[in-house]
Amino acid sequence: APPRNAPCALVRKPVPADAVLAARGLLPPLTMAMAAPMATGAAAVVLADLDFVRAHGLESQAVEIVGQSMVSDTAATFAGPSSTAPWRDLCGYDLAARAARDAFAQAGLQPGDVDVVEIHDAFASGEIAAYEALGLAPEGGAGKLLDSGRWI
Repeated sequence: APPRNAPCALVRKPVPADAVLAARGLLPPLTMAMAAPMATGAAAVVLADLDFVRAHGLESQAVEIVGQSMVSDTAATFAGPSSTAPWRDLCGYDLAARAARDAFAQAGLQPGDVDVVEIHDAFASGEIAAYEALGLAPEGGAGKLLDSGRWI
């Protein structure tokens, strides 16, 4: 949501693109304005079995988990770049792609079946890579996906 619609947002005013690009540099081409502000936060998910959901009349609020996957680094991650794009190793691209493939296979779904997605990364570039790693955009196509407004 735009910052003006998020009353608890640390940055409440929209930041023009030229200000983002002109902000102090981090690691080219990233600027400070492309990084999440230092803050604390939390998220929670309450898991319950179907009997509990029914016993407490929560059917209208329940979400069924039809696939999930958790992957982790292997020794190969630390052995040096594994591909012609070392940034993939640094941002966990291959891990996210593997987890997404596993979860979609379990669910019997494809990335095109996704209606809502929440992605967080400390840097704008990581979020863009995540759209591609999850199969929501073709490699090199996340910018066009964001420009389309589909996930806003």
